[in-house]
Amino acid sequence: MTKYKVVFICSEYFGFKPGKNGLVPSRVHGGFGYLTRTKAEFLAKKGHEVYVVVPDENYGLQLNDGKYEEINGVVIRTYKSREKTGKLYKMLLDQISMRKPNDNFIRVLSELGADIYELEDIPPLTFMSAFDGRIPALTVLQDPFDYYDINLLMHSESNFIKIPNKGKLGYKIPRSNKVILNRFIIDHFHKKNYIDPLTDFLNNVLNKGSMISGEADFISDKSKRLFKLTERPSTLRNPIRIDSVDVKKYDSPTICWVARWDPQKRPDVALLVAKKLPEVNFVFVGTATNNSVNPKRNYMVVESYLKSRFSDLKNVKYLGFIPEDEKREIISRSWALLNTSIREGLPITFLEALSLSTPLISYVNPDNYVGMAGLWVPKYDVDTFVEVIRNGVKNPELLLEYGKTGRKISEQNHDINKIMSQHEEIYNKLLHNK
Repeated sequence: MTKYKVVFICSEYFGFKPGKNGLVPSRVHGGFGYLTRTKAEFLAKKGHEVYVVVPDENYGLQLNDGKYEEINGVVIRTYKSREKTGKLYKMLLDQISMRKPNDNFIRVLSELGADIYELEDIPPLTFMSAFDGRIPALTVLQDPFDYYDINLLMHSESNFIKIPNKGKLGYKIPRSNKVILNRFIIDHFHKKNYIDPLTDFLNNVLNKGSMISGEADFISDKSKRLFKLTERPSTLRNPIRIDSVDVKKYDSPTICWVARWDPQKRPDVALLVAKKLPEVNFVFVGTATNNSVNPKRNYMVVESYLKSRFSDLKNVKYLGFIPEDEKREIISRSWALLNTSIREGLPITFLEALSLSTPLISYVNPDNYVGMAGLWVPKYDVDTFVEVIRNGVKNPELLLEYGKTGRKISEQNHDINKIMSQHEEIYNKLLHNK
């Protein structure tokens, strides 16, 4: 196989810091960062020259001389992107600030050069200004936002940040025509600074012989519709490590919840569920992150309040962010992975659980993975989650069967060796057609 110089363009990279038992996660913990790290390190081990270009505030290491850091054969380059902003309109403000070319970003790209770019999810708009089609690009769309998505998240955050100030716990997803908070923000900024430029960029990518893929079938369908693409993106699924698994579940019913504490993931809903199920143990893995200079929009404040509010729950354990092997053991031994998100792409935690023979319990059901390998929650409310979980733990043999099905799905669709071989085939094809 030909060896290439591959440059990943991403919004975050799963950082590290020294810990008592080796390297541990630091500051950046999102699924996109984990995914990029997984791909980049796999390619580096196969002998490719691999770089990652990421905004400086979304990376967890102090860089050597402010220029780069090399971890596991991958060189990380950062660039100064923007000043930090408040959370509620953070996405929209980012879009506006990134409309103009970023000289730092363009300088890093020109210094690196590349045989091929791989873009994880929506590319930074500043990359669009630098891209001229001479270097082939593979864009893997992970979770593009349509109008309803961004409305729903804004609505949820407005509710979430009020929780410490006697706000209402739990969340009810409103009807699509009842979500709008600010019609001007959505119609003007989201269209002008997100939909329109991405529509132009992605169609330009296709016209110049580069490739667009979606990480799931429903993402490919959604992207074609949302960005008015001339052709439907192919589906290029995300990779996960497939290790041998000795399925040894906890003796008593145990559910794990693995996520950030934020308005999309709704940890308050998971805690309300746990309160109504004292016979079931709940393990919470993850914590809040804070990119906001506004203390009123600090999710860490919400996390602290929720833990205090539910401190009397004897069936709940909080672990925060933990080393990778420990996290995998907890997921593997749990009876099921609980997801309380109001919306999702196809979460990396789903792939981790399925690869470890752990079934899913979730309201969101991307590509019917939950329907095939877990218990789908048909209505987003606490009582429905409780009913589904209570019925599930009464039938542990059924959960084990769903776990086996999930393992087969991960082996068939997400084995890192198969998926990254597909990436290399795509690189070959793009460069051959250059």
